[in-house]
Amino acid sequence: MRTLWRFIAGFFKWTWRLLNFVREMVLNLFFYFSRTGWCGDLDAGQWW
Repeated sequence: MRTLWRFIAGFFKWTWRLLNFVREMVLNLFFYFSRTGWCGDLDAGQWW
């Protein structure tokens, strides 16, 4: 039973780490492209 629990916990731990990595990467890319003006209508001074 302990082995099963470790497998399940490890799966969720690595899934959570992967989701956090993807979330940070998407936000960083969005911020980078919006600051450089490569993201269509988004400009460096037009956040609102």
